[in-house]
Parts: sequence; C-alpha cells; structure tokens
Amino acid sequence: MRQGTKPRLPERTIASYGHHGHSVRVFLEPSRDLVRVQWREHGQRRKKSWPNTGEGVREAKAWAKTFAAHRHIPQTETSNLTLREMWDRYTTAEFTHLRPRTRANYAQRWAEWERFVGRHFIADDVTLEMFDGFRRARARLGLAVNQTSEAIKVVKLVYGWAQRRELISRNRAALYRFKFAKEDRPQPVQEYHPADFSKLLGQLDPRSSREWRAWVALAICGTQGGRISAVLHLRWDDVDFEAGTIIWRAAWDKMGHERGQPLTAVARDALYVALGWAQLDPAQLGWVFFTPTKNKRERGDMTYHISSFWRMLCNAEKAAGIPHIKQRAAHGLRRMAAGNALDITKNPIEAMHWIGDQDLTQAKRYLKERAGRMQEIANGMTVSHETAPKRPRAKKKLAASKPSDAASLSKQTTYVTRSPEAPVRIELTNRRFAVSRLTTWPRCRVLRNTTDPQFNRPGEP
Repeated sequence: MRQGTKPRLPERTIASYGHHGHSVRVFLEPSRDLVRVQWREHGQRRKKSWPNTGEGVREAKAWAKTFAAHRHIPQTETSNLTLREMWDRYTTAEFTHLRPRTRANYAQRWAEWERFVGRHFIADDVTLEMFDGFRRARARLGLAVNQTSEAIKVVKLVYGWAQRRELISRNRAALYRFKFAKEDRPQPVQEYHPADFSKLLGQLDPRSSREWRAWVALAICGTQGGRISAVLHLRWDDVDFEAGTIIWRAAWDKMGHERGQPLTAVARDALYVALGWAQLDPAQLGWVFFTPTKNKRERGDMTYHISSFWRMLCNAEKAAGIPHIKQRAAHGLRRMAAGNALDITKNPIEAMHWIGDQDLTQAKRYLKERAGRMQEIANGMTVSHETAPKRPRAKKKLAASKPSDAASLSKQTTYVTRSPEAPVRIELTNRRFAVSRLTTWPRCRVLRNTTDPQFNRPGEP
C-alpha cells in the first residue's frame, strides 16, 4: 500500500436477481461511494453505477430487478441429427479421397460405436459418460485397449467434422481424453524369427489345392516384405519373370505409392507354383490368388481373403510348435523381411526402402534388435596394435608368495602377454585386478605360475 492512500474497503452484496448463471447482482463499493449493478453478457462483465445514497440504492435495485426480468438470454439451438445421419453425411463428403482400407477401418469402428449407443441416438446428446461405458463394455468382452482407442479416435474425427460443418451445436466428444494404464500400453508388433519362417513354409503343402495360396503368400510376405493386402491383390500383369521384378500397384498400397521391386529366389519359385495353379482358374480374371468359389465371385470377392490366410498361418504355427503371439500375423513377416534386409545391407535406410516404406521414422518400429547383431558388434570391439600398451622397460621379478601374508599377495606383480599378433607385455601390480583382466581377455596367459589356485586360469600350466 502506498503511503497516504486509504485502504480499499470490501464490497458488500445487497441484492441479487435472476437464476443461477444469468443473475444480476447489486452491491456497494464503499471505496468509491457507489452502488453498482453487475451482470455478464457473452462472457464479459458489465456494470452500471449510481451514487451511494438512499435514493441511488432504490433506483439501482429497481433497475436490476426489471433488467433481470426482461433480460433476453439466448438459448442454445440443438439439432436433431442422429448418429446414422451424421455418418452418412460424413461418408458422402470424405470417403471420395480415402484409401479403401481406411474406409473399411472407419466404417467398422463407427459401427461398433453405433451398436453401443444406437444409430438413431441424437448426436448432440452424447455425453462423456457414454465414452466411459463404451470402454468398460469392450474391456468386459476382452477386446484390446488399443482397438478401443482407435474406435474412439474415429468417433472424435466424425464429430469434429460435423462441428466444422455446423451440423451439431455442441461437440462433447472433443473433451474426452483416452488414457492408457502402463500395463495396457500397446506393444509393438513382434517379428518372426528366420528359423520359424522356414518351419512355417514346411508345414504348408504347395501341391494342395487348399494350402498353396497360403504357402505362396507366406513366401512373398517373408522375403519381399509386402503388406498382406497388396500381396493378395497381385495380378499376373504385375509380375515380370524375364526382368525378375514385381510391381506393387498404388491402388492396393497403404500409402498409395506404386513401386517396382526385384524378385527374390524364394518369391520367384512361389509365383511359378501359383502360375501352375492359375491354369485351373475358372474365371481367368488375372488374379494371382484367385478364389475358386462361384458364390464369392458373385459377391464381389475375387481374391483369397486375409482371414483365410490368417487361419492357415495359425494352423502352421501350431503344427510347427511356434508360440502364437497376438497381432503378429502377416505384419510380423514384413518386419522379419526388413530385419533380414538390415542384416544384408547394414543400412537401415536401404532396409526400409526394400519393404517400400518411405517414412524413415518407422525404422525404430520395424527394425528389431537381434542377438546375432549384438554378438557381431562384440566381436568387432578389438584393440588395435597401435593402441596396445607399451612394453615395460625393466622387468620386475615376482616376490616369493607368502600365503600367510595377505597384503603381500595383493601387491604381487604379475606379467601377462597378448597373442602373437601383438607380443606386448603388460604389468599388473594388483592381483585382484589381474584376475579380472584375465577373465575378460581370452587370449592372455600367465607367464609365471603362482601358488594361488584362484589366480591360475583353467588349462594353464
């Protein structure tokens, strides 16, 4: 408080009119000797003042009472748009520029929300408690938390679009926050081990009319690294045996890119098997993985379905004794192909380009740690001849060991030598340190034997 200024006296409310949230308040402000009327309009505070006299107080109360009674409070207009109507408008406006797989995923996740809430439910009346109930209901069914999160993302996406188009008056979905518990956080998709890949191929028979499609798809996914949707929609026009290339069409690529890729020996042999079976295709429509069932063709399903491949893959895992890991499936083969490419090229950029992924930030998700790589690094960590320790100028003889004298044993000098490639002599003045060095340097040997059995390495004289 500045020197010479009077302390500010507290305000005192003397009247209040109107209902909660839209009230008009009358209060005294003694520091300015005024009576004020206060209210809010569109979030802004408004005031009107009278002199702090008996007549001023009466006028202020009368004005506030009349103003509160005749005050126009705009009501929020609510729409009667249902969830199904909102979804139909969204698909009409947005599905034209979405990928086929994206459309199918959005439609499936929105249908799950509609089944829970009701397709005729008014979109404006959705509450945050409904999202909580949706999550609990899916948890009781044992569904993955990550899939529930993806479904809610689609719901929020559609609501955000409807709000921008002014089809709904309020968007409570935007206020919902989906949180993961630490133990429920989604785990990255695991890759197949190359040895397991060979076992899986051995469990499927390319001579069988029921298994050759799964065998060919498995061989292509595991070596070419293609996504299963793109693999199952290959046409013979996309395969060039003379040039030894395969074309991945943009129509079936997740990112909409068209690219060519050299054929591996395993994929070439698998496609020759498929070419032999293509002679039995009754429709002769040019699909590599054609469906032999007439009813499916009439329904529009011209190719081998991904669910059929998944079932055959699970059966092959069981027969080969390979443990089943959730969500691995065909994508685990793609990640295995990326890991194999990394082992060959030693370059993560080229490994990602081999599987057709231009986003290099995905390398940390695709390229998994392998035990063999760590061993190669360990084997490469050698000491060069230039950095080897120098030969000591003067030799020091070992003092006679006295088992009763522990101090003299700890200070005893020991000589070791490296391999013939680096014939240098190392002086170690502490026996405990010498023991640790001898256990970590496999090509070192003791030049002078001691009476301490813990110091001598197995096999040393």
